[in-house]
Amino acid sequence: TNDSTPDYTFSSDEAGTIIYGGSCSSSTTSAVSGNNAITFNNLSDGTHSDCTITVSDEAGNVSNLLTLTSFFVDATPSTLVETTAIASSTNDSTPDYTFVSSEAGTITYSGSCSSSTTSVIAGTNTISFSSLSDGTYTDCKITITDSLGNSVTMNISSFTISTTPSNLTATGAAGQVSLDWSAVSGVNSYTVYWDNSTGVSSSSTAITSISSDNYTHSGLDNGTIYYYKVAAVFSDNT
Repeated sequence: TNDSTPDYTFSSDEAGTIIYGGSCSSSTTSAVSGNNAITFNNLSDGTHSDCTITVSDEAGNVSNLLTLTSFFVDATPSTLVETTAIASSTNDSTPDYTFVSSEAGTITYSGSCSSSTTSVIAGTNTISFSSLSDGTYTDCKITITDSLGNSVTMNISSFTISTTPSNLTATGAAGQVSLDWSAVSGVNSYTVYWDNSTGVSSSSTAITSISSDNYTHSGLDNGTIYYYKVAAVFSDNT
C-alpha cells in the first residue's frame, strides 16, 4: 500500500482496551463488541510483519493474540535526476533525454513533449521524444508513477529545436543580392534555392555548399525580381 496510515478492521466478542504490539500503533484504544475499524499511526516504508492486537476486557482477561497479515508500505515517490539534458539548441527534432529513476514504473508526459516510451526501470532511462517542430520548449514534464500509485513530476530543462534557417533577408545592389539568415545549430552547410517567380522549392536552381549564414548572389540582371529560399544541410545530407 502507498498509505502510511492504513486502516484495519477486526472483530472482538467483547468490549475492552486495545493493546498493540510490534511496529504498529494507533490512537484508538477502545474496542467494542463486534467490528472495530482502526487507523494505524504513521508507518515507515517497508514490510511490517510483526504487528499484533489483543483486547483486554474490564475484568483484565486478555484475548488471544491477533497477528496481522504481513503488509508492505511504500508511500515515498520515486526520486528523479536529470543526467543528460537536451542541448539548449539542437537540430534534432526527436531529441533523446536521459534521467535516473529510483524506482520502476510508468511514465506519462505533459506540456509539448510526448514519447512512445511508457515505462521506466529503476536506474538510467533514455527516452526519445516524438517529432517536435522548430521552436523553444519550456513546458515539457515527465511524471513517474510506481506500482503503488506514488508519483513524482520533473520539469525538463528548456531547449530549442532549430532545423530550418529563419529571418532570411535580401538586400539588392547593382547586379547582385546579398542574403543573410539566422544560423542553425550543427549545420554542415547551406543551400540557397532561387528563381524569378514565386514558389521557390528544392527543385529550383540551387547554390550549394555555402559554409556561412550569408551569401552574395552576383551576376544578376538589374530590374529583375528574384525569389530565394535557404535550407540547412546536416552531416547526414538532410
